[in-house]
Amino acid sequence: MTKVLDGVRVIDIGTFQAAPFCCQILADFGAEVIRIEPPSGAVDRELGPFAPGGENLAVPLYNRNKKGITLNLQSEKGKQLLKELVKHSDVLVTNLTARAMKNQG
Repeated sequence: MTKVLDGVRVIDIGTFQAAPFCCQILADFGAEVIRIEPPSGAVDRELGPFAPGGENLAVPLYNRNKKGITLNLQSEKGKQLLKELVKHSDVLVTNLTARAMKNQG
């Protein structure tokens, strides 16, 4: 069964709730969503709620139906790979500050 957003590629470089939730909905509607995290993992992995075993409950929920990659956006190679991904994508979702985005180039 085809979905409304089949064929749409979305890059998700957001953190915390708003951007990941937005991209979760896009993925649920069929978009190919690629979540990009830093090598140490996104900061939202450190926040609760946590299961009794210590697993973060929100991250698997917000990342369902997404692909995920790790990129060091502080390195030139990481920045170049992000630019290439953006060139071949339809949507970029972020909730980073304008200053943080400027630092990414």
